[in-house]
Amino acid sequence: MTPENATVDEPAIDAPPAEPAQAGPSRGAPPSPLARVERLVPVLAWLAGSVLFYREVLTSGFDQLQGNIGDQRLLAYLSEHWYLVVRGHAAWRDPSYFFPARGVLGYSDALFLYQPVYVPLRALGVDQFAAFQITVMVVTSIGFAATYLLLRRALGVRVGLAAVGALVFCFGNNMTVASGHGQLMAVQLLPVLALLAVGAGRSLRDGRTRRAAALAAALGLLTALLLFTSFYVGFYALLTAAVALLATSVCAWPVVRRALAVVRSAPKTCVLVVAAAALSFGAGLVPFLITYIPVLDTSGGRDFTEALNLAPRLGDLWNVGPDNLLWSDVLGTYGPHHAELERALALTPLFVVSTLVGLVVLLAWRRSGADRLRVRTALASAVTAVVLVLLVVRVGDHTPWHTVWRLVPGATAIRALGRIELVAALPLVMAWAVLADCLWGAARRRRGGPRWLLSAAVAVVAVVVALEQVTTSGMADLDRSAQRALLEVSPPPSACSSFYVVDPSGRRPLWAIQVDAMLISHVVGIPTLNGYSGLAPQGWFLYDPRSPTYEAEVAAWIDRSGAPAGVCSFDLAARRWTAGAGAATD
Repeated sequence: MTPENATVDEPAIDAPPAEPAQAGPSRGAPPSPLARVERLVPVLAWLAGSVLFYREVLTSGFDQLQGNIGDQRLLAYLSEHWYLVVRGHAAWRDPSYFFPARGVLGYSDALFLYQPVYVPLRALGVDQFAAFQITVMVVTSIGFAATYLLLRRALGVRVGLAAVGALVFCFGNNMTVASGHGQLMAVQLLPVLALLAVGAGRSLRDGRTRRAAALAAALGLLTALLLFTSFYVGFYALLTAAVALLATSVCAWPVVRRALAVVRSAPKTCVLVVAAAALSFGAGLVPFLITYIPVLDTSGGRDFTEALNLAPRLGDLWNVGPDNLLWSDVLGTYGPHHAELERALALTPLFVVSTLVGLVVLLAWRRSGADRLRVRTALASAVTAVVLVLLVVRVGDHTPWHTVWRLVPGATAIRALGRIELVAALPLVMAWAVLADCLWGAARRRRGGPRWLLSAAVAVVAVVVALEQVTTSGMADLDRSAQRALLEVSPPPSACSSFYVVDPSGRRPLWAIQVDAMLISHVVGIPTLNGYSGLAPQGWFLYDPRSPTYEAEVAAWIDRSGAPAGVCSFDLAARRWTAGAGAATD
């Protein structure tokens, strides 16, 4: 998504002369006060973004965690499953739910790239809910650092604007809305992929073959493992790369021409680097295919109606949800349709509008002195973001996504189409930051009043773009103390080899009851017949533990699936086990 030579100056026709270069400090000299301040800017921006984004978690002492008692607990469960795998207590494709079905990891995201953080935290004694929350916080910190470096080093954006761009991408309004689905926070790893791609391209251009091959291999492997972490993010990332390549070919042909020149000058080296990326991608794809292909074969993917029902409508292009600090009242997004989280992932209005206005100004402003190649790069990035969003927009009963759904492998597994806006945020951030930087540079090259007016306008827009990412409330709805109390369960009778839950109280949502059973299965060390995921095994109908036919469905599943003897029940309200058909056991 990022061209390797985006920072090379190519002045516009008849541009005014550049400002004379100033001598920098000699090697070994202490940094100037300005340089010290600049080093603090990204750190302070990250700190401010983190505190605001995680304020409910931090102020509660990690007792109120992001997410709810449904999806977020499922993600904590899946991460705990990997911890058990590392300890040798579980098979990696067989979490202990929907027992005795096998390969049920393929019903959900695998969260693989989260585990280098989660597993050590658990080994240190942090409980699973806090460990998952900290893992997500570390992932967002990686995303902020990578986005900042991408904007600074790959695109040559000034410090302050790069910090704002990183804030918008990593702690933006739509990321707050999506934070209740922790698997989507894997989008923060996309700037890492972009940095690897830029590094491989530049190393190839400079003749550093080994470094280029190593970075390309890392890029291929990480991309494959991203699919094995969050399928939505990985699939949309690959789609974004394809759209970006086409957009760059049309809007920034000089970038493609330079890349082709490198290929022509060293074809064997280029083949080696591409082969390194392809081989590592193929190797990293093996666990993904082993996990998900059997599930796709049995389920056949999702019906397109599911995707159409969750596709964003035209009004959702500015639907920032009910809690945005600046825009919710203005845009009237308190209605039930706009409060639906899957449709409230829009990029904020000033951020989008200022990008489009900046493009128009710089494309028409021939005498601005702005780097034309950088503007063309920004145009390609903006076009990429716009195309991605328009692909999923629903008009009536139609959406362009139907073509993708029919033609692109894996698209039939996608249901929540609006999540593409989380991925589209990165190319739009790149476009916004480059355009703002070009306008700021144009202002510095001018003399007199307009120079300060333009600089002030860019600064004000940057500040407001940062402010419009703030929400009045977060997504911290998971009570950690309550979850730990829920898992204080007595051991099951020795005759129990598996169990299912009953809930005569009728106080908890049906899907929450299923996750309760899953979490308890880890505590007591035996699998559960219950389960909660994006899919369910064929013939499993244990959805409603309060249904009068529930016990009959349990018996039918035991018979149909061949569950071994020793199935027990656990009463969530009475906190009591029942061994088989025998008496209740405290």
